[in-house]
Amino acid sequence: MAKFFDLALDKYQALQFSSPVRAKSDVIVLWMNVVKAFLVQQPPAESDVAAALSINISTMSRVFCTLNDGRKIYSISFPFTVRKNGNEIHFFSRDGIAIDSQISSLVITLVNTDCVLDASDPYAFMDPVLNAMDINQGAWSLLRELMLAEDGYVRYDWDTERVNGHLHPEHHLDLCYSNPSTFKVGLSRQLNQAELLAILDVDTDCHYLHSSS
Repeated sequence: MAKFFDLALDKYQALQFSSPVRAKSDVIVLWMNVVKAFLVQQPPAESDVAAALSINISTMSRVFCTLNDGRKIYSISFPFTVRKNGNEIHFFSRDGIAIDSQISSLVITLVNTDCVLDASDPYAFMDPVLNAMDINQGAWSLLRELMLAEDGYVRYDWDTERVNGHLHPEHHLDLCYSNPSTFKVGLSRQLNQAELLAILDVDTDCHYLHSSS
């Protein structure tokens, strides 16, 4: 049975999820920020809602983020086990590492501040990781798991500013994120999060691509 975990965000919380995804490091930081947001669970007043996060756990496991009144919706895989105990949500890696605020902050620091994923010198990679392990022994296990995890990035855009015929349709899906790999699939209309979920959900009927010619 599918499980859904939903969280509304105000405009300040939404900033953490609004930056473009250009590299695996961006995805790792996103994963950690999703965990942090659900651990804290500080939903805003209804009038202040600016974005929404949703974790879907079924045969697949994905997180969805809806921004700008649905004009942008992106989804990535969610490589963690989720357990709920009362009102509290707990996250675990595949190796059984409990992902709390401390270890998620360590991983963000390794990626953003120490830039270990860009290190050309092995010591520039190993030294910060060993320092992180002095604080939490699970830091390397979690980071390794995230570096190897498939992210499955998909984004829906309703883009009226850069429309350019069939090269950049007003409604489209962006698949993958790096320049050598990314491509668009044009859409004839707006999609909402439920429709994007249905496209990606392996337990629903397949959608079909039709040529515009």
